[in-house]
Order: sequence, then structure tokens, then C-alpha cells
Amino acid sequence: MAQTERRFKAVATVSAAPMGEGSRGFLGHLSPVSEQIKTLEMVAQQRTAEARGADPVYAPFVPETLEGIDDNTPDLLREGYDYYRTPRGQHPRSKGRFLLSSMDRMYAFSAFDQIPELLTQPMLLIAGSKADTKIFSDQAYELSNGPKELFVVEGATHIAMYDVPEHVDQAISKMVNFFAVL
Repeated sequence: MAQTERRFKAVATVSAAPMGEGSRGFLGHLSPVSEQIKTLEMVAQQRTAEARGADPVYAPFVPETLEGIDDNTPDLLREGYDYYRTPRGQHPRSKGRFLLSSMDRMYAFSAFDQIPELLTQPMLLIAGSKADTKIFSDQAYELSNGPKELFVVEGATHIAMYDVPEHVDQAISKMVNFFAVL
């Protein structure tokens, strides 16, 4: 939003995870265009089915059960289960899923496409050193031509930046100092 909303005087992120870039691939690794097109065709079929009265189809954004986790499950999804599917961060009204028919909108969205030209405000990116999503903070930092800082919280993962005090406290302290000088 800050790329085009000039009332924002500065931008700070913690565990940045852009939905467009993230949905077109996984953690910075773009899916082949042929796979993206297959997904878009599946979305179109689902949308047609829903228009004809079929029930919506939901896709989970983290494993729904412990059985869905194995040795190959990335930390982001493993920790996502622990956060979103347990009392740690679970909310009774959250399905923990998104509508499959919304996937095309996620594919079309980019949080980064205008950073080089339009995001001239000071930017602070905070990411954990062990975060699977740190790649997105690195990308935003590289794209920015404005004043910028990348602050890495040593030992923190993406989800740990949500509620682990030793990591959250560092992020808050850094943001307080960042916004105080504006």
C-alpha cells in the first residue's frame, strides 16, 4: 500500500510474506508458468462450479493435522501448524484456509512490483535469521532505492517473530527507535 499511498511517512515490516509473490511459488522459488496456469485453470473450473451451485472449496495454508507434517515439511509450515492450529494462536472463527477460487487474485497481486520506483519512504524490514521467509525481506531491501534498513533477529524464525518475547522485544525496540526519528 505504501508504494502508492503517499500519506505513509515510513514503512516497517516484521516477517514480511507477500501473498502474491508467495502464492506464485514457495518461499522465493517461483513455480513454472505451466504449473501456475494449471492452478488458474483449476480455479476457473471451481468458480464455474460454484456459479452452478457447488460448495466452495477451501485450501489450508498450513497442515491441518500433525499427520500432515513429516521430516520434509518446511519450518514455516511446521511452526504454522503449531501457531494456527493450537491454542497458541488459533482463533475460533478462523478456518485456517482460504477459498481456492481466490487463488487467481493472489497470483495477480504483487506487493513488490513498484518498490524500486514508488516506495521512496524510509523502510525498515525485520526478519528472523532462521525465517524461511527472510528471502522476501532480502528481496524488498534489494528492490528499494529509498532509505532502508534490514534488521535481522538472530535465531528467530518467521512464526517466532509473532509471539516469542525475546524476538518480539527486539523488533518492537527497533521499530520504536525507527519511528521516533521521523
